[in-house]
Amino acid sequence: IRLVRLVRMFKDLWMLCIGLMNSLTALSWTLLLMTLTIYGFAILFTYLVGRDCDEIYSDWLWCQDYYGSLSLSMYTLFEIMTLELNGLRPVVVANPINVLPMLGFIMTASFGLMNIVMGVIVEKVLEASNSNQEKLAKEQEERHRLELEVLGQIFEEADADDSGSVSMDEFLAISDNSEVQRLFANLNFPIKRKRLARRLFEILDAENSGALTIDEFLEHIFSLKQEGKHLSKDLTMLLLDVRYVNRRVEAISQRVE
Repeated sequence: IRLVRLVRMFKDLWMLCIGLMNSLTALSWTLLLMTLTIYGFAILFTYLVGRDCDEIYSDWLWCQDYYGSLSLSMYTLFEIMTLELNGLRPVVVANPINVLPMLGFIMTASFGLMNIVMGVIVEKVLEASNSNQEKLAKEQEERHRLELEVLGQIFEEADADDSGSVSMDEFLAISDNSEVQRLFANLNFPIKRKRLARRLFEILDAENSGALTIDEFLEHIFSLKQEGKHLSKDLTMLLLDVRYVNRRVEAISQRVE
């Protein structure tokens, strides 16, 4: 039980890791675009600020350390992109016109490219989660299909008179088998009690013929499962109850008439 809880606890982490790995290609292109953006603005600010460090920005002692070369300007802009603003305020205070290109860089890099990075990761995580859910749904459907095939084999054995169909009595007799009860329980059709088994048979016997062929049984069981699965969640049991009540109402109506 602890192991199961541990696996469930790290399920979200696993989805994040898968999403991150799936987004590596898009993130690589985004990183290239980010580098080109920083490079272009670094050329601009090296020209606007770095060449005037001894004149307009002479009061700022760290001007050369921030904008003295292209590589230093790129690193400074990277810090500004992460909202580390030590290299921003002195430039704007000394020459307020620099607020326009600096604002353009922040809008492009911090609010634009960084949000693109987050958007790509979130999209890939959602795709990984949806893919995982679809995979689990397919595995469950395949498991149910195999269980239905096993039930079909069991019902063939239940056909004691070799009539090609199973009557109510034959169905009730085979419903006492613990293996049959387990298979039905896995399909969300409990038949441990005779009343439940009788109710299920009446619902499956849509024509009120008193007997079901193997094909009819499998078809109706699969149809109930599909209808229940297509609701907001798997409400097969509720659908079963509704069908049973509807069948009883129809029977009462026919007696009254």
